[in-house]
Amino acid sequence: MNNFRSAIQDCDLSDLGYIGRWYTWEKGHFSASNIRERLDRGLASPSWWSLFPDFTLRHLSHTISDHCPLLVDTMGNVGPSSDHTLQGFRFDANWLLEPDFEKIVEQSWNATSDDVPSKLSRLAVAVKKWCRSLKGRRNRQRSLLQSRLEELSMADPGDEVLAELLDVKLALNLEDDKDELFWEQRARVNWLKCGDRNTQFFHSWASFRRKKNRISKLKRDDGSWESHDEAMASIASTHFQQLFTAQQVDNPNEILRSIRPSITRDDNVMLRRQVTKDEIFCAVK
Repeated sequence: MNNFRSAIQDCDLSDLGYIGRWYTWEKGHFSASNIRERLDRGLASPSWWSLFPDFTLRHLSHTISDHCPLLVDTMGNVGPSSDHTLQGFRFDANWLLEPDFEKIVEQSWNATSDDVPSKLSRLAVAVKKWCRSLKGRRNRQRSLLQSRLEELSMADPGDEVLAELLDVKLALNLEDDKDELFWEQRARVNWLKCGDRNTQFFHSWASFRRKKNRISKLKRDDGSWESHDEAMASIASTHFQQLFTAQQVDNPNEILRSIRPSITRDDNVMLRRQVTKDEIFCAVK
């Protein structure tokens, strides 16, 4: 660990902080054996801080692994829009994981006795219509599961809570399997290109210091958090006014009585007497 800390210091890396739950690792499905710790962290150099001043690091919900994913958002709210309209019909393999997909195909195929091309065209229309409603149901289902997972993760780890937590994680795992199939189909056209065209960045240290010194939230005396600028300014002003305001001490002798003497009375008399010229001369020489 000493070598690890030395490497972090030599590379001038700093903790990126986090948003969300306080822990990143959890073990044990029963309250008697449940352990939670923050084992996973994000570290970055000053040049990275300067390059991405509006970043956020969020602890996401974890379902498959004991460790929760850490999502680093380098773009903030200026990222590209994800609203893409697909033209034509494209089959998604994750539809096979839906319980009602086979029923939709069977009903559409047996609805007419036309030739195969006509049946395929009719099937495409029916599946596209079904898919539009499927996206909304998936989003609602995932949102409900994520909300419930967050509530259970912050609750006291009792046996009933951990049992329900396991069921919710299994349901989210199925949703993740559907997403994984979706992206596996598109893996051939989504390879990241190695390297970056922008090989040199000239960013001042001021940007790094501004991000590092920025306060995103403050804790009140009652333990609650505040993230609005005006409210944080009021909390900081009140805190420092109380901190630097002199308070009258009722009886300072009570403090002195708690201090244990470390020198004798004779030593105290010797230390407090007038300094002689000979003592000054010996000290200087």
